[in-house]
Amino acid sequence: MGHVHGMGIDPADGTLFVASHLGLFTVEEGSPPRRVGEAWHDLMGFSVIGPGHFVASGHPDLASDLPTHLGLMESIDAGKTWRQVSLAGKADFHALDGTDSRLAGYNSVSGQLLLTSDRTNWITIDERPVIDVATDLDSTDLFVTTPSGGLIRYPASDGARARTVVAPSLAYIDGGQDGLVVGIAATGRVHVSRDGGESWRAGGALPDSPEALEVTPDRWYAAAGDAVFESTTSGATWSRLT
Repeated sequence: MGHVHGMGIDPADGTLFVASHLGLFTVEEGSPPRRVGEAWHDLMGFSVIGPGHFVASGHPDLASDLPTHLGLMESIDAGKTWRQVSLAGKADFHALDGTDSRLAGYNSVSGQLLLTSDRTNWITIDERPVIDVATDLDSTDLFVTTPSGGLIRYPASDGARARTVVAPSLAYIDGGQDGLVVGIAATGRVHVSRDGGESWRAGGALPDSPEALEVTPDRWYAAAGDAVFESTTSGATWSRLT
């Protein structure tokens, strides 16, 4: 698969999808990764926003005539085919997260954190370097991590004005329900908050530098060192899937 940039679970059937430099793949324990569709797009950002409904960004398959920056692409057939929906040639989203009605992304071309409700019209939330972005499922607040390891929260009810969160140094972040926020440091150490980022405890660790994180109610997934790992113990222990 190569270097991983995003992952997500399709709620239609529970399949784990992994986006990488070499395209989109499905991953399951005991089997090699399986390519989805025919395109070899370099997927720099990826998010599942509904059953069979995905968004992605990055750079095109060399065999295509698409622009260097793909903008926001959308698939409604679980990644088999894609269409460009906005910012083609203008955006390369290195981080994407949200739902079909509220999607956030970091455009590495402009250095802007953007937000959309229809995947077509975008507003600028902030201008700063960002590593990862996550939506809090309880409040729809946004969390972002920065290259320095900082964690910033943008409250949805406060005009999305930034608020620095006191937290361990984090590279990748994902939100769950009931106050769950999970982060992974650049070292691979997992950190967990059960109160919306107000307090943190250290968990287990990945064997290499992290590349992506996906949190679901019963399983957590992470990519590190071009491999995919799974935890069924809330990040305390991890087993390799690929």
